[in-house]
Amino acid sequence: MGLMGDITFVLIDNLNKTITVNDVVKINNIDEYNEFLLTFFRIIREWENEYINESLNDSYLLNINIIEKENNYVYKIKNAFPDNFDSFLSLIETIIN
Repeated sequence: MGLMGDITFVLIDNLNKTITVNDVVKINNIDEYNEFLLTFFRIIREWENEYINESLNDSYLLNINIIEKENNYVYKIKNAFPDNFDSFLSLIETIIN
């Protein structure tokens, strides 16, 4: 499953300006954070909050949480993917390698 199988949780903390992947902080520099966010929001702006296909049994699950001052947002992906999911994976790959 490659990189996709390795990523199960992404946290974008707009209060502390950090990006965490699988419980490891990957970005805590404000310039890198802002650059990441611009690309991230360009990718997910058309996404629904959930992509779930219960009929598949490969058990891939990804939670993306965004924490902001007033609101928190959650995206859940389970065995179904938005059209540009590869772009999301490429973006994540840039910060974990």
